[in-house]
Amino acid sequence: MGQKHEFEIITEKNIDYKAFINVLKYRAPHIHSEYELGLVLYGEATLKIDKSSNSLKAGDIFIINPFHVHELSSEMNVPMLFIQVNPSFFYNSIPMLRNIDFTGNNVLPASDDSNYLSLKELLITFSRAFFQKKDFYELDCAGYLNLIFSKILSLLPYRHTSDYDAINLKGKIGRIKRISEYIENNYQEKITLSSLSEMEHVTETHLSHFFTANFHMSFQEYLMKLRCEKARSLLLTTDLTLIDISISCGFSDPKYLNKAFRKMYNCLPREYRISFDNQKLVVQQSSMLSTQNILSNPTSLLLLDKYVISSSDI
Repeated sequence: MGQKHEFEIITEKNIDYKAFINVLKYRAPHIHSEYELGLVLYGEATLKIDKSSNSLKAGDIFIINPFHVHELSSEMNVPMLFIQVNPSFFYNSIPMLRNIDFTGNNVLPASDDSNYLSLKELLITFSRAFFQKKDFYELDCAGYLNLIFSKILSLLPYRHTSDYDAINLKGKIGRIKRISEYIENNYQEKITLSSLSEMEHVTETHLSHFFTANFHMSFQEYLMKLRCEKARSLLLTTDLTLIDISISCGFSDPKYLNKAFRKMYNCLPREYRISFDNQKLVVQQSSMLSTQNILSNPTSLLLLDKYVISSSDI
């Protein structure tokens, strides 16, 4: 249930864009090379981008710049429509978009404003075309994407970054990727900032500052979050004892698991498991989706059509 490579840079060959619906309760801090647009279909969630935190509700639209750390969380599983667009999509036709960063909190609240409604309709129309994949759907998607970004540029503040900054960013992202993959692959073992600094050939002090500046949390906090989420998944999906879960998730003793888990989820692991066991099956199934559940294209299309109908009835 835990996530693999939370800071993995997501890329796909031969495609510059994609749409998907993700039913999520928690999406750990991660990063990718695309612009990411999101539309909250139902429910409420919290979006953290770098150091800022935004409360989201149904109908809110947001955009995340490439290579910006972000995290999503909610009390219940929340379906969201996501559209990811690689900046290379614009390279030939609109070079000025090569190094564009949207500034501010980048959230457009749900409203009756014509600009908001127009953008939401474009996001839905693009996604329906992507999910259906009719003949020559790529032409439709390309046209909708240009309209989408034209609308966003008219609604949100932005700035241009230099090629020099872009090159420096590429080097920084490489280090983030190496560090996050190392932690993901070794969280069950003893991991220290010292071992990471040796791997990156920098001082421990330098790496500590780098980690905090780019992950927006300390190394220890990030490691604790990852281990607690792994433990939470094992509590829900296995009958392992707390000792076994502690060892499996990199805690040297159950008391350290208890302390970290209480800090993360406001209860002890044993209490969390008992509470889950006493819930109705439908609630259990919802909870066991835990971090995220990416829907298939046909299922996404059905849910999106249901959302459109329910929105029009409001």
